[in-house]
Amino acid sequence: LDKKGISNTLLVGGMGRERNLIYDNRLTDFTPVTNIKGEINREYIRRLTPREWARLQGFPNTYKIPVSDAQAYKQFGNSVCVPVIHAIAIEMIKMLDMQAEKIIEKVSA
Repeated sequence: LDKKGISNTLLVGGMGRERNLIYDNRLTDFTPVTNIKGEINREYIRRLTPREWARLQGFPNTYKIPVSDAQAYKQFGNSVCVPVIHAIAIEMIKMLDMQAEKIIEKVSA
């Protein structure tokens, strides 16, 4: 994990066997301490958890994941990142408002 907050992720697999992994070179002990399936290898690569997927999509930590990990991976993978869509919509509204003001100025002149 980057200390600046940038996450280096890898997508591997294919034909329905995709695995999303995260590179974390801060690890010194390779003993799994969570319920992450699959071990952390010596290249510091581990699998992203459903909670990490939820965070990437903008879900709050308080969001309850009521389904299995397999279903959570599918659902978060098919989700849209609501904060990003919201930010884009705000900028679109600003641009539309600017265009409307220009049209009103031309009509009023």
